[in-house]
Amino acid sequence: MFQVTASSPTTHPVSGRPSNGKLRTPQLQEKHPKKVVHGDLIHPGFNRFCKLVNGYGEGEEQDPAKHNYFSLRDLTKSVWHIYPILQLVGLVNERVEKLARAWYGTCWSIVYSCYRPWKANCEKLAEKDKNGNHVQISNLLKKTYNVNEHFRAIMGTAVSAIYGSGALGMLFSWFKGDDDLFDKSAEIYKTGMFNQNQIFASMNAATVMQREANPDQLKEVDSDKHNMKAKIELIDTALFIPNILTRSLDTLKMFGLNLMTDGMERFVNFLSYFSYGTWAARFGIMKSNEKDGGDLEHEKNFSKEHPILYNTQKHGGQVFYTLLPALSWLAAGAELIGMRDIAEKTFKLEGICERLNPTIAAWCLTNPWLRGYFKAISPPKLGIGSMSET
Repeated sequence: MFQVTASSPTTHPVSGRPSNGKLRTPQLQEKHPKKVVHGDLIHPGFNRFCKLVNGYGEGEEQDPAKHNYFSLRDLTKSVWHIYPILQLVGLVNERVEKLARAWYGTCWSIVYSCYRPWKANCEKLAEKDKNGNHVQISNLLKKTYNVNEHFRAIMGTAVSAIYGSGALGMLFSWFKGDDDLFDKSAEIYKTGMFNQNQIFASMNAATVMQREANPDQLKEVDSDKHNMKAKIELIDTALFIPNILTRSLDTLKMFGLNLMTDGMERFVNFLSYFSYGTWAARFGIMKSNEKDGGDLEHEKNFSKEHPILYNTQKHGGQVFYTLLPALSWLAAGAELIGMRDIAEKTFKLEGICERLNPTIAAWCLTNPWLRGYFKAISPPKLGIGSMSET
């Protein structure tokens, strides 16, 4: 994975820029085990906004130092990490528990708007493999893929507006001390949170299509067809259209137009819990994955220098993808057989366990704090569009 190289008198070992004749000490340089090919950008105009909120600078693939750690995404991540402490106190203090929900939800809505609907460098299906050979892709698949990418950007932004407004309403009402407004905002946030299921499904459908059309466009963690992550993505892709339909019905109910029978509402709730569980499983896998493209791909090389954060993210992620899906799917099963009270209590427990889980906190402390603000970890050399979605 790594080789030690000595810097030349004229070249910086990471950026390739002149170093004014000064000798540098030997440094570790990353060797990517898999060459990733790239397609054309899907929406170049919108991409400028996406790069801005995610902090990407022009030419960053050659010089990671150009990354702006004071972007919307990174500034939010820099304060998100306090949520486990708030939730821990919230176990014995109801008011602090409400703050934990509001804080976690607000930060979540901002960060994952940046990572998903506003993902920078969104690409079309690449029509060449890693050796430069032409890859035959049907026009139907190319059009389907492009429609899906536009769906995620447009619908994802609408979903962000719903659960973001709910989360901000929770935070505002907490400071105001208005419990009624908090409960109303929490319902809006819950609807928007479940509306993310269709965005997760869109993201997974894109990976499935890339994997089938041209796996050379994916990093190692995404290109493997046979692991648990790939199976979860297939299940979620199959539920893409059902999620769009059921989430539309639930959103209409939030606005006062209930078109559902009792049986339909039971199925809508069942699919909400079930699909949330598939997200939690995939998320935990990615956060604890050391393969090329996984969230611990680069951090594993600094595990000895920062073992607490590394092990917290790794083992916390493993708990994330086992415990949280189990609770979500248990809630789904209870809802399906008519035990709504048990389903709601079980999913409430899932929320508490999610906020007590320190995986995201460790991820945020590593990046942007250690990597960006303290410069304690050297930035990886990432190519355009090379970041896997989590």
